[in-house]
Amino acid sequence: MVARVLTDARPGQRILFLNGDHRDLRKSNLGLQEYGMSVNHDRALLIEAAAEFERRKVLALAKGTYKPRFRKRVPIINPVQPVKKKRVIREPLPLEIVA
Repeated sequence: MVARVLTDARPGQRILFLNGDHRDLRKSNLGLQEYGMSVNHDRALLIEAAAEFERRKVLALAKGTYKPRFRKRVPIINPVQPVKKKRVIREPLPLEIVA
């Protein structure tokens, strides 16, 4: 469905993956074929779903019953401070000359 939305495929059009990899969703890899079995225009379905969501949200806001379903970020009260390591400067060992 993502490929159909990216290419704006209409009903009756088929998506072709030019390199054969269905996970490669670059536009350069997507092609359209005029005959296919699809009966939906998937981008239009997404737009209709977004409009329905906004309509329900406005009605719930008017009633005062709207509760977003995403998680709100909880502020961190005592953030953990990163530990600073002390740099150890090692002096070169003295070379002893064996005579």
